[in-house]
Amino acid sequence: MGRFKADLSVRVLLLSMSKGAQGLTLTEASHVYLLHPIMNAQQEAQAVNRVHRIGQTKQTYVHKYLIDNTVEMGIHARQVAALKEAGGKGDY
Repeated sequence: MGRFKADLSVRVLLLSMSKGAQGLTLTEASHVYLLHPIMNAQQEAQAVNRVHRIGQTKQTYVHKYLIDNTVEMGIHARQVAALKEAGGKGDY
């Protein structure tokens, strides 16, 4: 983690969703790639918020990869429904 923050030649940091959602501030990053969805939509949002938070000076982007007709699409649909039910706004 320290090299990602201090060394400009380090351009990628790979984290599991559980690690990326806990207590990190990654304002050095500008892109988040979600490669496999999890059932807990709030945990996924929390992981994204590690990059998009106070102190971020760059435009941030979230890339979520989904494949049609897969279990992942079903998980994504449940996430969207849960977020809408909780009063969430925005694009999903």
